[in-house]
Amino acid sequence: CIPSIIICLPLIGLSVRRMHDIGKSGWYTLLYWLGPLTCFITTIIFFVFACKESDYSNNEYGPAPIN
Repeated sequence: CIPSIIICLPLIGLSVRRMHDIGKSGWYTLLYWLGPLTCFITTIIFFVFACKESDYSNNEYGPAPIN
């Protein structure tokens, strides 16, 4: 149980950061983490968001990353 928590916490943080990179709220991360419990479609929606290209302009979550 403890190793699962140790692994999941950074993954949740990375998921939230990815959602912010594409200009979405970090709450969209729940689509993935609760998706298998609710519906397979929500997991597919999260994966579509995760594969989307990052916004290269400033958004409400901060300035664009420097490439």
